[in-house]
Amino acid sequence: MRILLSLGAAAALAAPVADAPRMGGGGPGGGPVVELAPDTVVDVGMGDELVIETWRGSLTVRVGEDDEVRMAGGAGVETPGLARSGSVLRLVGAERRGSGDLVLTVPRWLPVRIHSRSLDVEVDGMGGGVTVEVLEGDLRLASVTGSVEASTLDGEIEVTDADGDLRLTALDGDVTLRRATGQVTVQSSDGDLELEEVEGAEVSAVTVDGDVVFRGGVTPGGVLSLSTHDGDVSAWLPAELGAEVEVSTFDGSFQSDYRVQTRSFRAGSPLHFTVGDGSARIVLQSFDGDIRLLTW
Repeated sequence: MRILLSLGAAAALAAPVADAPRMGGGGPGGGPVVELAPDTVVDVGMGDELVIETWRGSLTVRVGEDDEVRMAGGAGVETPGLARSGSVLRLVGAERRGSGDLVLTVPRWLPVRIHSRSLDVEVDGMGGGVTVEVLEGDLRLASVTGSVEASTLDGEIEVTDADGDLRLTALDGDVTLRRATGQVTVQSSDGDLELEEVEGAEVSAVTVDGDVVFRGGVTPGGVLSLSTHDGDVSAWLPAELGAEVEVSTFDGSFQSDYRVQTRSFRAGSPLHFTVGDGSARIVLQSFDGDIRLLTW
């Protein structure tokens, strides 16, 4: 059964060379910057962290089998350098402004932090925690676990096969998340948000100007919140759903595959109803757009 209702409620929304040099761990007092060839191998141990700053162009981080970082630069890449201070390995470009295509092969457990002004980033297989912050560039992350934070002011974000605490923010661009579990926060100011096969105890997707599409589930006791100011909200959930539902739209309609039963409703207020045992909470908001709550 499908129900079509019109509502009126305001919603408030935001690779190595054969005899490449190796460098072991540094002491707690740190060490000098060591200029290394574009292809190099650096030993790392548990407790180390890799930090990439100021690099421009493209960066790929992938998982290797050994406890070492392998750096390989593309043709014409300025020679990178490495500075160790205690457990922190800091990768910088020549004169701290390297550019070009760079590939890093690292242990899966190694935490990685990436900060840059203009950089396209691909990360695959990391499990020690990933932070990526760029002003301009597209971010692609796959098969990541643990804490993942990715943000870009001008670019798109795509994450697939993730498990952990995810925070994805694109100021001007779309965000796509496929096959993810955990606590999820997705935000954009000007872009569409698409979440496919996503389920977690707390999932939030908020955009100001764009559509929000969700296909997945919500755990018992969990919260699913989907919100946009100017766009449509579409949520596909299991037919056997248990949730307290709140729906708000100022200038749009509401369509539901679930039975909507409420004791009272007043124009200008959110619509509240219960599906199944009501064990989870679902909030759907759009100031200027339609809302659909459908089964898959």
